[in-house]
Amino acid sequence: MTTATDAPRIDSLTGLRFLAAGAVLLHHTLAPTILTGGVASIPGTRHFAVVGYGGVTAFFVLSGFVLAWSWDDRRTRAGFYGRRFARVWPLHALTFLVVVLAVEPIVGGVGNVDTTAPRALAGLALVHAWVPRPLWYFAGNGPSWSLACEAFFYALLPFLVPVLRRAGRRAAVSAVVVSAALLVVVPLLVRAAAWDRYALLSLTVFPGYRVAEFVVGVVLGWAVRSGWRPAWSLWQAVLASLLAYLAAALAVGGLYFTQSPRSDAALGNIYTDAILLLPVAGLIAALAARDLEGRPCWLARPLPVLLGGASFAFYLVHVPIIELFGELAPGTRQTARGLPVLAAVVVVALALALALHKLVERPVERALRRRIEAREAARSEALVRGVS
Repeated sequence: MTTATDAPRIDSLTGLRFLAAGAVLLHHTLAPTILTGGVASIPGTRHFAVVGYGGVTAFFVLSGFVLAWSWDDRRTRAGFYGRRFARVWPLHALTFLVVVLAVEPIVGGVGNVDTTAPRALAGLALVHAWVPRPLWYFAGNGPSWSLACEAFFYALLPFLVPVLRRAGRRAAVSAVVVSAALLVVVPLLVRAAAWDRYALLSLTVFPGYRVAEFVVGVVLGWAVRSGWRPAWSLWQAVLASLLAYLAAALAVGGLYFTQSPRSDAALGNIYTDAILLLPVAGLIAALAARDLEGRPCWLARPLPVLLGGASFAFYLVHVPIIELFGELAPGTRQTARGLPVLAAVVVVALALALALHKLVERPVERALRRRIEAREAARSEALVRGVS
């Protein structure tokens, strides 16, 4: 098995992150969604745009895959949590506070949600997605609900690794199948219970439900780390993913726009996840295999890798920018006249994301990681002295 410290970078997966972020951008700009009103309309595209929500599924599977692939037994659990904190929280806190203090007063609440002090504290602590009310999980910077899910995933990973070590191939396959099945079955049960009109919407952001996607990524990442390679080629995986996206657009896109009340349109998001999960997981495994064979695709080139590195910042800033531009040019929403606004959103979001990535995200993460590593080194040295 490849040890974590010897595990090579899989650059194609970094490039894939930007494609996932771009899909989410399409979801929020070219179709009216639960979180935004969009900024433009291109005839015949809104069903394809709205299933761009599946980019979040790609993020969750990628997160599980990369963390399992790079797991290092020599690092402490506290060190793992510290590194995850350094990677995610500083930029989240900065963008969240800027939205609450500067953007909300202009647009009247991102996603039509006003952030009270308790909601802001829950959002900063990344526990807001556990509260089954839109006023909580969409408070502040709306997309941050997914970071609450990621925080839960990080908390689980050190406990999943020992299970993976003991599990055989059959157990691993079963975990993937059960996870995929739960994405389909649980919404049916929730809809049948229907305790309030936001039940399905709340399910789409609930960490305990979305963990299924993370588990699929962890199992695949651990399998590749252990020497397994997919039997399918990269082009077969690409074709399967494109067909799945088309199927989601045709089967689910209409559902999103025909459900009433609109909160029940979350069914479209839910089944987008279910349709895309396994094809996207297969694509991730195929990309990783190609990189490890020394035959990376174009996603491993410098520009896609740079954009993929900035995808986290891009994801955090794109909705506030959409709302700001929508406020400045409200008459363009849902018309082709909004296409220049859409172009401006992309340019501004990308420029801001690259600046934040280079000037804030990476420097702060490096500084925090140095402190964590120094503390771990001191602890190891103390243990060695104690033994000797």
